[in-house]
This record gives sequence, structure tokens and C-alpha cells, in this order.
Amino acid sequence: AIYTQATYDINDQWSATGGARYTWDETKGKVHEVAYKFDSDGILEAPDEVVAPGKVDMEQKSDKPTWVTDLSYKPTPETMVYGKYTRGYRQGSVNPAGEHNPAASGGRIDIHGPEKVDTFEIGSKLSFEGRLPGIFNVAVFYNDFRDQQLQQGILTSTGVASTAIVNAGKSRIWGVEIESNVNVTDNLQLGLAYTYLNTEVLELEDFS
Repeated sequence: AIYTQATYDINDQWSATGGARYTWDETKGKVHEVAYKFDSDGILEAPDEVVAPGKVDMEQKSDKPTWVTDLSYKPTPETMVYGKYTRGYRQGSVNPAGEHNPAASGGRIDIHGPEKVDTFEIGSKLSFEGRLPGIFNVAVFYNDFRDQQLQQGILTSTGVASTAIVNAGKSRIWGVEIESNVNVTDNLQLGLAYTYLNTEVLELEDFS
């Protein structure tokens, strides 16, 4: 991957940050399944390679750009208000426990593609002095997932129950985070944190 980021101070109160990253990922996997057969007397016969899937070579390549933009404002030296937009990316990979399945959407579940997320966040950070110095931070965020990677149970062509990661669809998450710390003494700090999440799957494909 290659990455760069910079912050520009517009003036004493405003600053802007921008960053960009480009990532190349490559994952390879190999599966060789063997079925052991027993006769009616329970004697092990010579192992016979499974016809489906038998030997499977898997490879998944993915490359995506990601970035972050941030605008912050400091009305006082102790207070900062900000807004941020971030594009995130999770690489595609292989599913050694999955198998080639022409009936599945996309043709196969032994590999899965990359996942993308757009994150929007606004918040504030406050520090205070006095007899009980500390901080108080709050943030509200919204995450928009596409081609989301989810684990799904499958039944292989040989009748074996397994699981695989699939690009199952779209979802969204929004929430609120609150954090506060107070320094009671030089050696004692009290903290309180709260998070609320609201999640919803918007689209879901069935790969069974």
C-alpha cells in the first residue's frame, strides 16, 4: 500500500486534514479433500479423492483507494468541533471451507470480494481545568456498508455442513459515542463511556 496525509491550518481556529491510501491485496488458498471409505465390516478401504470439490486452488486479488477528509474548528483553546468523512475498505479473500458453487450468486463461494464502507462523523472534544480537570467528548456517526462480508452457513456438495464468508449485501449503522474522564487526584482518574448503535441490513443475498 501507499499512503499520504497532510493537515493545513487555515487560521488559528480552522484546520483541514486530507489523506489518501491505495491498497493492493492478494490471497491464495489450496484445498485437497479426501474421503475415507469403510466396508460393511468396518475395515478401511483405500482413500478415494472426492470428486467435488476434491482439489481446489483459490486466489483472490483486490485493490481499492481509501481516503479521509476532516474539517475542525476551535472556538476556544479547550474546545474543538469537527466533521469527518472516511472511505474504508476490507480486502477480499478466500474461503478454504467453502467450495465452487455454480448455483450461488456470482458463481462461487470459495472466494469473496472486498467490502466498502463510507463513514460520516460529527463531534466535539472538550478539555477543562480547575480542581477536577478532565475531558468530555461526544460523536455522532453513520456508516454505509456495501458488499458487506458476512459469515453464512452452507451445505457442500458432499453433504458436509460448513461456513463461508460471502458478500451478502448492504447495511447501515448509526450511533452515538460519549466519553468523559475526570482526574480526581494525580493518581486517580474516573471515566465514563456510553455507546448507542442502531443497525439495519438493507439488502441480503441468499447463497445457500
